[in-house]
Amino acid sequence: MAFYLWLLAGLIFLGLELFVPGVVLAFFGCGAILVAVLVLIFPMPFGLQLFIMLASSILMLILFRNKLLNKLTSDTKKIRFGSVVGEKVKVIETIPPGLTGHVELHGSQWGAEAHRVDIEIAEGTWVIVRGRKNITLVVEPIK
Repeated sequence: MAFYLWLLAGLIFLGLELFVPGVVLAFFGCGAILVAVLVLIFPMPFGLQLFIMLASSILMLILFRNKLLNKLTSDTKKIRFGSVVGEKVKVIETIPPGLTGHVELHGSQWGAEAHRVDIEIAEGTWVIVRGRKNITLVVEPIK
């Protein structure tokens, strides 16, 4: 009977993972399924079952969550910030001299400032990314 309860608990955790963000419940589902298999092979008290389920779930969470998230995240959606240098982007909010405006890069809005502090870059102008300052892109008008 314990086998079926742990199996059901594991399947419920895995099902809930579809509705809860963060890829956490899946590891508790795997821990519950592991305990279901162990209970089928070795009879053990409930306290030990619960300990094995929690310990294995947390261990799997620590060891495999980041690797799984990296696999699930599409490489095409990741923007490596250093790799945007040289890309052509469009100004969507005028960049005043010495101040910050906004550009569109890969469908997202980014803060941007002019490569030279004495020029203004008008909205709609195509620019090239020359560098960055923290999370602000440094751009220059395309000639």
